[in-house]
Amino acid sequence: MLILLMWIFVRFTRSKRLVKQAREHARAQEERSGDDNIPDWKELIASREGWRQVANQYIMEWKMVWKDVTVGFTVAGIIAAFVPQSFFQMLFVGSGADDPQFWQILLQTLVGPIAAFFTFIGSMGNIPLAAVLYGNGVRFAGVMAFIFSDLVVLPVLRIQAKYYGWKMAMYIMGVFLVI
Repeated sequence: MLILLMWIFVRFTRSKRLVKQAREHARAQEERSGDDNIPDWKELIASREGWRQVANQYIMEWKMVWKDVTVGFTVAGIIAAFVPQSFFQMLFVGSGADDPQFWQILLQTLVGPIAAFFTFIGSMGNIPLAAVLYGNGVRFAGVMAFIFSDLVVLPVLRIQAKYYGWKMAMYIMGVFLVI
C-alpha cells in the first residue's frame, strides 16, 4: 500500500525539469569520481579475486549490522529503564490512551520523524527503540513514522544531495515525510 501511495504521489508531483537536473548532476558526479575502470562482473564472478571481494564486502556488512543492532538494543534498553512513561505521553500526545483521537495519532506521526532525527542510530538500530515507543503507548502510525524517517536524516540527505543535487534531495525528503 505504501509503495502504491508513493508511486501515485511521485507520479503527480515530480517535475520533469527536476528529474533532468538530477540526472545531469549524477552524470557530472560520476565523471568527477573518475571510476572509468569498473571491472566486468562476468570476469569477477569467474575469478578468485572477485569472490574474495564479495566475501570481504559480506563481512563488512555484517559487522555494520551487528554494530547498529548492538547500539540500538543498548540505547533502547537504557531509555526503557530510565525514561518514564510520562515523558513518552508528553512527547507523543495521546500515547497510552485507550482510544486516542485522530488528531493525536496525526500528531504522533509528525513527532516520529523529529524523534528519529535526534536518536539516529541506524536503520537496524532504530527498530529496538521503535519497540520501546510502541511499548509506551505510541500508536502504530507514530512508530512507523519513526522507523521510516531514518531515510530523511541529515547523513542520508547529504549523500542524496551530493549525487542528485539539493533540490532533488529536498524533493525526496518531502516525499518520504508526506507518505
